[in-house]
Amino acid sequence: MNIPRELRERRQWVQWASIERGGKATKVPKHPSGSMASSTDPTTWSGFSEVGGQIGFVFSTEDPYIGIDLDGCRNMETGKLDDWAKEIVLRCGTYGEVSPSGSGVKLFGVTDAIWNHKNKVELPGDGYGPKKPGIEIYDCGRYFAVTGQRLQGMDELIDVTGALEWLVEKYDMKQQFAVIDGSGVTSCMSVVDRASKYVAKMEPAVSGSGGHNALFAAACALLLGFELSEGEAYNVLAAEFNPRCSPPWSERDLRYKCKSAAKQPGQRGYLRDAQPEQWSKIVVRTPPQDMDEREPPKVTTLQSASLAYLDSLEAGTEALLQTGIPELTRSIGGGFAWGEMVIVAARPSHGKSAIGLQMVHAFTEAGQGVLVVSEEMSSLAIGKRTIQFAADTPEDEWLRDADDVRAQIESHFAHRAEAIIAESCGTVERVVEQLEIAADSGIKIAVIDYVQLLQSKGRDETERVANASKALRRIATQRGMILIVLTQLNRNIESRKEFRPCMSDLKQSGQLEQDADVIIFGVWPHRINSSTPSELYQLFVGKNRNRSIVEPAIEVSFDGARQKLMARAIAAVDFNTGEYEQWTDNY
Repeated sequence: MNIPRELRERRQWVQWASIERGGKATKVPKHPSGSMASSTDPTTWSGFSEVGGQIGFVFSTEDPYIGIDLDGCRNMETGKLDDWAKEIVLRCGTYGEVSPSGSGVKLFGVTDAIWNHKNKVELPGDGYGPKKPGIEIYDCGRYFAVTGQRLQGMDELIDVTGALEWLVEKYDMKQQFAVIDGSGVTSCMSVVDRASKYVAKMEPAVSGSGGHNALFAAACALLLGFELSEGEAYNVLAAEFNPRCSPPWSERDLRYKCKSAAKQPGQRGYLRDAQPEQWSKIVVRTPPQDMDEREPPKVTTLQSASLAYLDSLEAGTEALLQTGIPELTRSIGGGFAWGEMVIVAARPSHGKSAIGLQMVHAFTEAGQGVLVVSEEMSSLAIGKRTIQFAADTPEDEWLRDADDVRAQIESHFAHRAEAIIAESCGTVERVVEQLEIAADSGIKIAVIDYVQLLQSKGRDETERVANASKALRRIATQRGMILIVLTQLNRNIESRKEFRPCMSDLKQSGQLEQDADVIIFGVWPHRINSSTPSELYQLFVGKNRNRSIVEPAIEVSFDGARQKLMARAIAAVDFNTGEYEQWTDNY
């Protein structure tokens, strides 16, 4: 590799591997032994001769190097750089190489200055490859993947201090730091008292507004700036910082941030030894958190979980959400619970979209917003299905009686929550993004039509569906969402004497069976045997992880013209002869 010798002589090398996290590919650092490495722990770094394959260089406070990452700037076919990136490369004039994706550039420079500005800025426009145009700059706490594929003429590591100053002004990267006023604090106070006064003046952590970063900054000020012990830092955070946060952090979160801050490299004692009147002039540098560091999982005791559930029952917050099909609601013990992944499976043209949309209408009527992710139907097609469901006017009279139909539609939606349609997402990663956006805006239910149409990583269709299922399962759990995932059944059901589906009929993936909390099969017998009545529809409950299955098989009436499932009395039907009892009440 054509990597500068002075970088190769440093013991600051790691290997890296690409993993999927949150539906996105992420590079994580590894030791040559196979164990995880950390970009903030020098004991996990290696010499250049010890690493191989996909390698990376770690930037540290103990070296003079800084990395400048230019994303989405390189045409992978021609090798040409966009003008903005070319200007930065020429300004810096230092060693540069093509990124692993081929769509970006990484520059390695030398500077004595500490980087106290924004680490990342996004630029307008469309870029090349997987990332949008943007600039990232780090001088510690990060590693850059290294390819050795040099940019022409950019062979030597040179001082880029002047170029960095230009970058800060050109791309508005100057970081805004809060000014901490030291008035009322004296140097004769104990270190802990001074640290308490300092943290009491810091901006509190607010959920959804960089709360984790604010808490980490406070922990760094205590552990690094004042050199408090982890126990002392925790006590100060709990007494002076946490009560002002919204919402307050748990003890476990506070201790985790203290432990994380204590591991950070770099200068220490810069606040401990400073006079309070100097506080407003001191820039408190918060090291970037390790790129592989994840927030701790939520942990509680079994007893606490039991009591919390009982509290939710008494408060009425654990009420199940009805399905919109009373017989189905009853058969699964009352409806769906938050955080459940529900599979609705059927053969093509067997009404699974109709079931999904009927649930949407029931959810919105109950005051719950819904996201509809549609890969099969356009929004216009869904609109047509909705008119069929909501309006009494026959379809062939819609044009003639458009005003009346419009009035019926307005009446239908008058007191319902909003349902949002996202069509043609294409990949499970984009679906997850839409689910995240929906959850952030208060929408906690989604109907996905249907999972086999979503593209995901995998060597074949079975593996792709399995990976999509895992991603959906993950976000349902993490965000407490109800996901109604429509899926296809294979043809096996059509060869049976009785049209009763089983778990192995789920097309392409047993992972769906494993991930789902509830599995519902839909069968329209008339589609398989034309001698059976066209209005007969059957639902089977194959799985109900969190509640009992009251009735594993139910029969309803399907009105195709209205795209609506309606009630009938329970009856035993011989699908081969077509004999069945008469329909009774509707709803």
